[in-house]
Amino acid sequence: MGGSVNKRMYGFLLWLVKVIPMILAGLTLANAILSYYGIDLIAISQFGGVSVLTLSFLILSSFAFGFGFSHRLFIYYVIVNWVIDLYDYYIGIPVSDKNLFIGHLIIFGITVLMYMYIRQKKYVYNNMRISVDSECAITNQHEAEQKNGVNKLVYRYELLSIKLIPIIIVGFMVLNTLLSFFGIDCEIFSHLIGVSVLTVILMYISSVVFKFCAYHRIFIHYIAIMLLLDIVDWYTDVLRTTIDINILLLSLVAAGIIIFLAIILKIKRI
Repeated sequence: MGGSVNKRMYGFLLWLVKVIPMILAGLTLANAILSYYGIDLIAISQFGGVSVLTLSFLILSSFAFGFGFSHRLFIYYVIVNWVIDLYDYYIGIPVSDKNLFIGHLIIFGITVLMYMYIRQKKYVYNNMRISVDSECAITNQHEAEQKNGVNKLVYRYELLSIKLIPIIIVGFMVLNTLLSFFGIDCEIFSHLIGVSVLTVILMYISSVVFKFCAYHRIFIHYIAIMLLLDIVDWYTDVLRTTIDINILLLSLVAAGIIIFLAIILKIKRI
């Protein structure tokens, strides 16, 4: 029974890694359209916001699971638009909002056309593929073995990133909280390690599929709690009635508890 559950979870993880770039591309386009009409939907970034770690993890996952260039096209689309928006936010692009919006649409159109072309080319290639002689078969087998070796190496990096990313995110969250005590606002942290609902779901599913222990998931729990508190704080007045210093203390206490539990779980494993 456990094996079948793991297979289903692994299949769900593959589907999630395959679909998330398309979802992010759709959210990126929706955000560009809504921003052009003056509608700022924070819900988009809360559900599917991206950061350096998020995008790096998606690209690594694409290679590790053997997805093709057509799959990564949507990740590249998100990266290009993300970089353009960051540049426009911090430096400013000397074009009108209308031209910038048209640029977003052109980039999206090119992405879709390239995706359709690559998928069609792959379909034609699969239908026209013919049998090869034994010499070619040996060559193909050798190339497949080399590719498999590369995939295994990337797969190892994938596992390492799944293990380290939650710990890195928690570390930056705690550092950001400490800096907030001194009135230092490091907005760049959100671009480096920012998380969203999709990110947390992906981390949880990956942790279960690859059979990581409770020590690993304790950091994901902290990230999920902090994200939930941010969402509650944005849409309600529950936390706004509390003094800021108490919210910061609460965050530090939560971080202390998480670190303490992580140490206990680590010791129990040893």
